Amino acid sequence: MFIIIGVFWLKKLNFMKFFNNLFTTPFFHLADFNSEHPLYLKASALTTVLNDKPWNDNLSVKDNLIELYIDMYERNFIEHQDVLLLKVWLEHVYVYRW
Repeated sequence: MFIIIGVFWLKKLNFMKFFNNLFTTPFFHLADFNSEHPLYLKASALTTVLNDKPWNDNLSVKDNLIELYIDMYERNFIEHQDVLLLKVWLEHVYVYRW
């Protein structure tokens, strides 16, 4: 009886999702690795680019960030949508003065 009530509460509290994720097959881990592998390969190159990129004191923080994102896009670190998302986010920051 107490086991049934315990399982009911574990389901209710979404702990069962955690236990279901523990029992994955090696194919899931391999698919995860394959999807993230390009990120591992690009990480050291990205840190080199970020360290070597000079900060332009004549530009605002907003313009420096946009320039950095465009540079990362041109080197295929991020996608075009990421640049557009940054511009929209910066507009909201400016409008709401965060």
